[in-house]
Amino acid sequence: MRYFGFRNIPDLTIKPKMFIVCDDGRYEVVSVDNVKNRNMYIEVLTKKVVASDG
Repeated sequence: MRYFGFRNIPDLTIKPKMFIVCDDGRYEVVSVDNVKNRNMYIEVLTKKVVASDG
């Protein structure tokens, strides 16, 4: 599991089942938290997606 933190961007919704792609892999969003319910920052819990053989 890995946490990502972002500034809130108006009109951009991040929700579970979405993906974040960065230099070290692809991550599926598990949960999203509005930090302190102030709509300034969000914290996203993810799990790394690993390709399967098959």
